[in-house]
Amino acid sequence: MVFPACAIDEGVTFKSSWSMTKKHQTTMLYIAIIFPIILLLPVYFMKEITSIVIISSAIDTVATVIGVSFLSIAYSQIKAYEYSS
Repeated sequence: MVFPACAIDEGVTFKSSWSMTKKHQTTMLYIAIIFPIILLLPVYFMKEITSIVIISSAIDTVATVIGVSFLSIAYSQIKAYEYSS
């Protein structure tokens, strides 16, 4: 959560990020680990085939953008939840 906060010029430390996401561990597990693995697993196998390197690079780039977007959305939702509580 530190990097999405830095992207919008909010000072968040790792300690405050940890406490902010404490109640949302399952969500963060899916967003930060499980979902990227699911997206990038086909890319890993596609890189073995040299004729589709460009396609696998494009998929890799799109997966990274989606992952960063999901982290940013998670940050905004968790922050809104914390302020509403």
